[in-house]
Amino acid sequence: MQRFIRIAILVFLFIILLVGIYLCFFSSEDESSYLDTIDAIFAHEDTIFAVGRNNDNDKELTKAKFAIYNKKQEKIYEKIYNKGYTSRFYDLLVDDDEDVVIVGSYEKTKKDFENKNTTAFILKTDSDGQLIFEKMFQELSNTKFYDVLSFEDGYLAIGSASHGSNQVGILVKYHKDGTFDWVEEFTEEKNTEFSSAIVYKDKIYVVGKQEKHGILASYTLDGKMEDFLLDKNTDSFGFSSVTVVDDSLVVATSRKVSDNFSSPTLIQYDLDLKYKNDISYNSQYSGRFLKVVTDSNDDLVVLGRADEKKGKKVVHHSFIGKYRSDLTEAEVVPYYNEGDDYFTDIAFLDDNYLISGYSYYSSQGYLSKFLTYSEALEVLEVK
Repeated sequence: MQRFIRIAILVFLFIILLVGIYLCFFSSEDESSYLDTIDAIFAHEDTIFAVGRNNDNDKELTKAKFAIYNKKQEKIYEKIYNKGYTSRFYDLLVDDDEDVVIVGSYEKTKKDFENKNTTAFILKTDSDGQLIFEKMFQELSNTKFYDVLSFEDGYLAIGSASHGSNQVGILVKYHKDGTFDWVEEFTEEKNTEFSSAIVYKDKIYVVGKQEKHGILASYTLDGKMEDFLLDKNTDSFGFSSVTVVDDSLVVATSRKVSDNFSSPTLIQYDLDLKYKNDISYNSQYSGRFLKVVTDSNDDLVVLGRADEKKGKKVVHHSFIGKYRSDLTEAEVVPYYNEGDDYFTDIAFLDDNYLISGYSYYSSQGYLSKFLTYSEALEVLEVK
């Protein structure tokens, strides 16, 4: 009898052990099933316009969302973009007419999703979220729009498409009523993707990646390429963002130090794309600068991410930093929590820096958030 009890106890303990192993290695997948993000923001007067994603507890069916917040970051409007099988908004702006222009991409069907065949689109709403126009870009296949700029007579979408067996960077111009104007492709016979752009002194400066290298190109306002350069020392993401300070271009990227480590880096070029200077951040973990903007004091404000390996898992940590116009480091402030943190965009609001993003909150999954930093990079509020 006592032997039977001992065996029963051992079996019971073994079952508890198996349950514990299951919870450790499998339940985390269920816990992180919910995803709600803010991926880009635009502050206009006392209103914050935002785009992001929501999967409604379905990992596969992620839908784009558009939201409007008041100055206190209180949500006053939100709408899910239900077109197609999956969708995503990447960027937005508010134009001179106070209308909101959004770019993104979607998969029309489940088959398109499985084949990674996306369709880029641009849409326009009024400041209350009412749709004005929606245009799909279908002149090329597998298209995505990542960034949008406002012109006096329309809008410029920046992204990528498939042309034959190659991926090409594209610039697509639309009139203000949404009618198509022109498209220009980066026709080098290598895979190229444009991700961000800025207009300065009658030129368009575009950044992205070619194969695994950073690319910076200059175009005229009617889309004619003038010059480009490649940086073969970046990580596989290439150049992520570009801004202008003191008549110089500054790009956000990462320098590859070894096969397993990259350092967040800013590189400065003159307006003719000639190298001037660079600075790397001494990060504890491998990482990169994802966004760089210029504030009203001509300081460079950067958002970045570092990747900490914990066994087989990678935990993403975000940070914000400030550099002077000559790339002298002023301060870099990590925002390290136990789980994943993503900083996605930055806007200026009441002399403060408003940061958008999302974080992992255990059983709640990934939830969107706002963080407000002072100009001294002190956290004032997290919502």
